[in-house]
Amino acid sequence: SSNGETQEEVAQLALMIIEEEEDKVEICLKALSRKTQWYLDSGCLKHMTGDKSLFVALKLKQGGDVTFGDNAKGKIVGFCSIGNNHTSISNVLYVDGLKHNLLSISQLCEKDCRVIFEKYYCKRSYRYCQ
Repeated sequence: SSNGETQEEVAQLALMIIEEEEDKVEICLKALSRKTQWYLDSGCLKHMTGDKSLFVALKLKQGGDVTFGDNAKGKIVGFCSIGNNHTSISNVLYVDGLKHNLLSISQLCEKDCRVIFEKYYCKRSYRYCQ
């Protein structure tokens, strides 16, 4: 395998779920699939993605837009929960033109999640999440 593939594999391993008996801890940057990465964002108020294929049943939303880092705007088209057999993310906005999947730290904290940042990773404790 090429060096690029090896680096990608290491990155994916860092995004896998870790469950500890005492804390039931999950790495926050969990990827829903091998090709899908989510980034923690302290600047966004809601979880959001531009990947319509992640939604099973998208609820359309009238109006609203999001301003990106380059001051361009993307239209909020809808919202829904997304996930797979292992994990789900609720109230995710579908934003037309968004190129990354963003997990809102503030939205996690609103759900009484305990988000802990450490030197090499971030974790969210199930004990404190509703």
